[in-house]
Formats: sequence, structure tokens, C-alpha cells
Amino acid sequence: MSTRTSTLAFAMFESLSDVVLANVWGVYVLVLKKPRRRDLMYIGSGTASHRGLRARLYEHEHGVLCPRYVADAQRAVCRTYHKALLAYCSNIPVYRTVIVAVEAALSAVF
Repeated sequence: MSTRTSTLAFAMFESLSDVVLANVWGVYVLVLKKPRRRDLMYIGSGTASHRGLRARLYEHEHGVLCPRYVADAQRAVCRTYHKALLAYCSNIPVYRTVIVAVEAALSAVF
């Protein structure tokens, strides 16, 4: 969970479309906000064999299998202000490693 990201980066991610395609694997960003607190950003991937990225985002929306810091932020009354798709591909298992590598690279940068 990144807190050091610049306001410009948050603005860029918030400007991305929130449309999530069906049956794709991908890397996504969650922007979490809480009044009078620094905005938070989480970059993750969705590679579920059934429903792909949509399944992962559904889990975030319902608080199921969330990463520790995302769950902590949600319990602290942060709300998911924006979610966007950063990269995607068809859900063919050979691409899973590529998606996880892209997630790691984006997490390191932001």
C-alpha cells in the first residue's frame, strides 16, 4: 500500500476509466480516501481462473480475502474512491506470470 505517491500520480490513476472487462486477468489500482488523511493507493492483480479480474475486485468490494493493509484501511473507514484497470490480457494461464510481474513493477514504481 503506497502512501508516498505524489498527488499527480493519484490524479493520473483517478482519471483512468473504471470499466473492468469480463473474463480477463489484469493489474488494477485502488485509490482509497479518508477525510483529513493522506490518500492511499494499492496495486494488485486478478488472476482467478473463473471471472478473472472481476472476481478479485468483487472480493475487495465485499471485504473477502483482502490484503492486510487494504482490509485495515477499509476498517479505518477509508472508502474505495476509484478502481481502474492498468493492464490486462485474456485469462490464459501462460500470461499469469506476466501479470504478476507487471503488478510487481508498478508496485515498485508507485
